[in-house]
Amino acid sequence: MKTDSPFDKIMNLKMIISILSVFLILTVLITIKKVSSSQDYMTYLKKEIGPDLPTEEPKTQTSTLPYLNGYDWDDINKMKASIFEKTSFKISILQIIIETSMFLKKPVVEDISKLEIYISALDTFYSSPDNRMIPVFFAMKVIEMQQQAIPEENVSAYRSLLLEKFNKPTKS
Repeated sequence: MKTDSPFDKIMNLKMIISILSVFLILTVLITIKKVSSSQDYMTYLKKEIGPDLPTEEPKTQTSTLPYLNGYDWDDINKMKASIFEKTSFKISILQIIIETSMFLKKPVVEDISKLEIYISALDTFYSSPDNRMIPVFFAMKVIEMQQQAIPEENVSAYRSLLLEKFNKPTKS
């Protein structure tokens, strides 16, 4: 009977903790997305915090789509939090995306040690309003293509396909 080495046990435990962390962070993100994109946002806040809130609706445009995109990325930038907290939140999001893509054997990036570069590049990418409907996963692919010195016409063609796919008006 083969027994797991201490190293195997640690690696299994680390994988379980990683998966649980991913599920916890995804649950928090989905909850935040549901509340922030809800029509009853101010009603929710009044119920949770109290009636002494301004009555006007938030003026930021948000996405009601089930994936994180540039509007969500912009919402993180607008949070009332320190730069460290915002950056930590963004790193967590990128780690979830990267780990999930690796688990699915379709890694979105080659070098996971450069998360700060990706954060800066995503801030720049989403500074263009045209790019805001593109999911973070695909925006990271565009940035990875640029990092790998893929010819600009190929990167532009890929970005154009993404714009065409994700900027279509939704049917009501």
